[in-house]
Amino acid sequence: MILKVISSFGWSKLAKRYSTFTRPEGASHHWQSMSLGRFLNYSRCITFRISENGLYVEVFPLLSLGHPPLYFPWSHIRFRKEAVGLFGKNYLYDLGTPRGGRMAVQEKMHRVILREIQGD
Repeated sequence: MILKVISSFGWSKLAKRYSTFTRPEGASHHWQSMSLGRFLNYSRCITFRISENGLYVEVFPLLSLGHPPLYFPWSHIRFRKEAVGLFGKNYLYDLGTPRGGRMAVQEKMHRVILREIQGD
């Protein structure tokens, strides 16, 4: 029940447009952290998969109720800014349209994602 309520804030909004049940081919980065918006934090329970055409995001299966996998085409991901907080640097990305959502990741994933959206 709690997971379902939490997911309704940000994940389900994104899932309306970006949910998928097809895992793309590509490099996986397990046990990563991310935030959606200002209040939803997913600590070390996210798998990012980097494919040729986009970013696949999946919550650890035991916590995935109400969190279908998401797939964002690279053209729908824009780097916004670097932010410094209590626990170090985070890197903010806009997902989709300006009202689509905002994702924050740590430096390791930032480098990987930025390389893909810049086409390096």
